[in-house]
Amino acid sequence: MSRSLPATPTFEALKKQAKQVLKAHKDGNVSCCATLKLLSRFKGKSDAEILNSALKLADAQFALAMDYGFASWAQLKMFLDSSAKVRKGVILNWKDIIGDKPNCRIEGGDLVVEDPKGKCGLHVEFGGMSWDNYRLGVDALIETNASQKMVAANVQFCPRGTTVYCQMFGDVGRWGNGFNLWHWDIEGKKEIQVAHVVNAIALNTWNRFEIIVESPSVGIVFNGEKVIDKRLAVPTYGMPGLIVNYGSDARVRLKNLMIQFFQPTRSQVEEYENDAVTNWTNYKRREIEAGLRKSMDDNSL
Repeated sequence: MSRSLPATPTFEALKKQAKQVLKAHKDGNVSCCATLKLLSRFKGKSDAEILNSALKLADAQFALAMDYGFASWAQLKMFLDSSAKVRKGVILNWKDIIGDKPNCRIEGGDLVVEDPKGKCGLHVEFGGMSWDNYRLGVDALIETNASQKMVAANVQFCPRGTTVYCQMFGDVGRWGNGFNLWHWDIEGKKEIQVAHVVNAIALNTWNRFEIIVESPSVGIVFNGEKVIDKRLAVPTYGMPGLIVNYGSDARVRLKNLMIQFFQPTRSQVEEYENDAVTNWTNYKRREIEAGLRKSMDDNSL
């Protein structure tokens, strides 16, 4: 592979490139030969032999796709379609996110997280380990059926699994209300509070809670307004986590969980198309091959 896709590739631009390769071949221009030598029938052939051979547009497209690292022109187009989709933003499916987690049920398009009886209502990770540039948000409604003797009902997004916490607390509970940004230190021994913003988050009201991740920076957005924006001392790439009702006896409703990538890479698009278990397994296997992890039983970040 010798070519790299631009930050915002389009299929129309690549179709023009394929036609340029075809034209260069027709004109006897050797600039096309490096790409065309990726075709099996031109393997080991000289530039002159390639230029004297017949060539169709489909051949130029196939060679160009391989030059970009794809197995076929169709696979390249599929990537471009998916890349354009995630740049616009996509609503994630609750069934894919929560699986068979307890304390949860789906009502229409809403996810309802029930009273966890002193435990965590929902703690799940999704996506892929290469995710490092995106906007992730959800509409949240905290109901007033809770005593809140422990902590406030809350919604947390966690870039890089559970090493960074972006927290939203409702207008009740001993932890106060508003937003927190925490992260573990590099050694994973101590939690560090980066920011706390007091904000009266009304109960029984839908609010939009979002995070903006551009590793190592994280922003928290509430109803369209950025309330926290910090550059962290730890990386923020990895599977995002969603935690709801940590130690609360409230009921929380969520809807419209959306991910939007700013500049999706091939790895990120492929991870978006896969489930989280597959992504985590593939990540560990790559680390083992690189000598960075001893075994598949090692689940450390």
